[in-house]
Amino acid sequence: TSISPVKPENVTPPVSALFSPERRAGISPSYIELETTTIDLEWQEHVTCESCSLSFHDNCIYVNNGTARSLFFIYAQVVFKKREKPRWSVKLIRNGSIGKSEKVEAQVLGAASRLVWMGRIITLTGGDSVTLNITGEYQNEETFWGAFQLH
Repeated sequence: TSISPVKPENVTPPVSALFSPERRAGISPSYIELETTTIDLEWQEHVTCESCSLSFHDNCIYVNNGTARSLFFIYAQVVFKKREKPRWSVKLIRNGSIGKSEKVEAQVLGAASRLVWMGRIITLTGGDSVTLNITGEYQNEETFWGAFQLH
């Protein structure tokens, strides 16, 4: 019995190598995080990068036009004021655009805990946008959501 060695071109690098500093040299990571204001509960930018491929407008995170198809990690933390049984929900929605229909990417409907944390890796292209839809009363000082461009 003989064992043949694996050819280097058939070996996939470990995931950590794909995002190593050497591989990402010259690439500025894009990120944005939103929080609500204490007065009017409107979303506002809390943290954002310089010359970013992400922007915030009309309660949506937009991928700027001209951005190639890319992977994004979208996350959210929502803390509800009280347990309202199935009366509350959190939905991460990819908004409709030319040639694409609206799609619920992640959702949590009424749970045992007042704290909801969700995250999802999705592929977005320039012009795409996502929004967070929250039903129910939540604590604005502990609620936030955002996005990181992965690749």
